[in-house]
Amino acid sequence: MARPREFEISDALEKAMEAFWAKGYDATSMVDLMQAMNLNKGSIYAAFGNKHALFTKALTQYTDTTYARIKHIFTSADSPQAAMKIFFDKMLVEQSISTENVKTGSLMVNSIIELAPHDEEAKIILNRQVKRLEAVFTKAITHGQSTGSFRSDTEAKDMAIEVSVFTFGIMSYRKTGCDITKIQNITNNYLNSLLA
Repeated sequence: MARPREFEISDALEKAMEAFWAKGYDATSMVDLMQAMNLNKGSIYAAFGNKHALFTKALTQYTDTTYARIKHIFTSADSPQAAMKIFFDKMLVEQSISTENVKTGSLMVNSIIELAPHDEEAKIILNRQVKRLEAVFTKAITHGQSTGSFRSDTEAKDMAIEVSVFTFGIMSYRKTGCDITKIQNITNNYLNSLLA
């Protein structure tokens, strides 16, 4: 009989994700992962495979969790305009903590910059996330255009891509240490530009 694992897979992936987020994929060593996950190398390899396999599993869990959170915002808000405001507010809350104390940007944005150009498996995971978030944004914008709350001079799908690009850009910009108040003002101005 196989010996049962003494750890939860999702918890271990969460800890691995934190390690990758803090240093990036290339700079994160197996020692870093062993310390973060509180597991020995053999347990990590047995449960997840090599470092790259562990990373793709952690990235998949991260993107799935993030997508579920964002989808919930857009399906539970009172209106598409309110959903977009809540989305940006929550994003800014996550970006508002001092860059000296927490990771900035997002694991997704960091991975797009570091890995997407040359890591096909990571690129597939990241592209899937981009597409499904854009689908959420497109649905909300289409609804907002039909009710007259969002401007209708641009196709909803194109506006959704714009929202994605803006979001990833703000997260990347925050990594420079830019003051969160400035980012809040930029975001408010952008949100206003979507309105009818």
